[in-house]
Amino acid sequence: MSLSIGKQLIVKINKKRRCVTLMFEVYFGKVLQEIFNFRNFYYLIVVSIVFFMKTMDGLIMNKKIISTLIILVILTASLSSV
Repeated sequence: MSLSIGKQLIVKINKKRRCVTLMFEVYFGKVLQEIFNFRNFYYLIVVSIVFFMKTMDGLIMNKKIISTLIILVILTASLSSV
């Protein structure tokens, strides 16, 4: 039963990969900030960009990825200031 649920989840993640990855990035940065109480959000941005690149399976940088990273940086900064 759990195998089929896992397969369905993987299919959904593959279909909406960019969106899910971006949301997970922001969440990942926020969790890191709360656990370690980082005041410097630039470190969170670096960590989330590295994590983002690993999640995209080393995809070659293109305009979409760069624009997504810029959006990610803005979201992380705004979440860190709240």
